[in-house]
Amino acid sequence: MKTRIIVLVAVGLLLAVVVSIPYFVHNGVQSRVGPQHIFALSKPQQFLTEELALAKARDALGRDGYDVAVWQPSRDGRTIAPDGRTDEFMARNAVTPNRGVIMFTSTKASRRLVSVELDGIRVVCRTSIPK
Repeated sequence: MKTRIIVLVAVGLLLAVVVSIPYFVHNGVQSRVGPQHIFALSKPQQFLTEELALAKARDALGRDGYDVAVWQPSRDGRTIAPDGRTDEFMARNAVTPNRGVIMFTSTKASRRLVSVELDGIRVVCRTSIPK
């Protein structure tokens, strides 16, 4: 009888650990990602320009409590906008050019990423802390 209780308790504890792992992994990832910020545009854009992405990324940093005077965009230069201009700061999504990421650095050598997406007549941004 005692052996049966010990086995049931052990199985219950093992099940509790297995079930809780996704919860802790999700919370660990979400602690590095800020809230979503949505910015309405007055008129539709043909595509996400780097200028618009930079402006809204800075706005998102400010809304998340970061001093935008301290955080500067890092040069990237790997992607090209739909109009043929090289993106200086934004790493544009190769499949969906209306999405991109801009990395900001501070004087303390910290980094923050801001994902930016043009979705119709709104721009959606979210900051994150890279590993």
